[in-house]
Amino acid sequence: QGGLAYVIDGFFDWRGGDIFLDGDSVLGGHTGLTVSSTGFLLMGDGNAASNLRTNDGLGLLIVDTGGLLVRDGSDLPGSEIDVGVLLNGRLAIDVGGLTLNGGADVRSNVFLDAGTTLTLGGGNIVLADRTSLFGLGDVVLDGAVLSLAVGATAGIDTLGGLEVLSGSADIDGTLRVAERVLQLGGTLGGDGMISALGGYDFAAGTLDGTGQFVVRGGDLRILGTSEKTISGGYALVYDPAPGLDWRLSNVEFSDGGMATGRFHYDDQAGTVTHWSITPTGGHTATIPPAHNTPGQPGQ
Repeated sequence: QGGLAYVIDGFFDWRGGDIFLDGDSVLGGHTGLTVSSTGFLLMGDGNAASNLRTNDGLGLLIVDTGGLLVRDGSDLPGSEIDVGVLLNGRLAIDVGGLTLNGGADVRSNVFLDAGTTLTLGGGNIVLADRTSLFGLGDVVLDGAVLSLAVGATAGIDTLGGLEVLSGSADIDGTLRVAERVLQLGGTLGGDGMISALGGYDFAAGTLDGTGQFVVRGGDLRILGTSEKTISGGYALVYDPAPGLDWRLSNVEFSDGGMATGRFHYDDQAGTVTHWSITPTGGHTATIPPAHNTPGQPGQ
């Protein structure tokens, strides 16, 4: 407390419980926790959630370039980070869930494994140019303000789905969701494009901006009697893409490596029109563990 800063240079196995980062209101400082370029912070490797808390809102979690923050270990209710996050390194959710309540400046990639959930619970969540939020997990927008820059590559790509409860998403880049989008409130919009491959349920809330929401597959369903608003010239388009969407399951290479992700095959044109595939393990010198998409191979 009192403006001190803490640095993780090695491996920190955090097995549950709360850590409080509180600032000093008299000195005007704040407490920071930094995961350095050689640091590895593992949250929730026991039977309880690991929560990063603050009483005064002045704490800051910094993940330096090369550093790694991982939510893993327990599938009990997910961990929460109430302080602000500056992400220059990598964030991975391998098991369970993680909630960001204090906002985040995302300047690197975020990976969500199958069955995991990233909840954007508060503050401003900004995905910078050439960043990607990818994997097979779900994203829940519940109170935060999400901004996706013009040059953000995949946005939410290959995810299990997107659920919007409250808050807003200002999409100036391209936001692709492989599974269904469920909107129960809040605002989706911006000047860019949202593309849903698994359908869209519009139960309540607002679509606003000059961009468009294109439903590429599944059903477009307008549900219930709650108020729904489309404003600012925003376009809601139902335009199912020809062909089929394929998900990789239990794909293993001869060297022990694996691949996760999906691709879309247009059977009319005989071409693969989109792919989002991530190899892991095996001979990484031959096949690097990088996220691959049409617009940004190897990222």
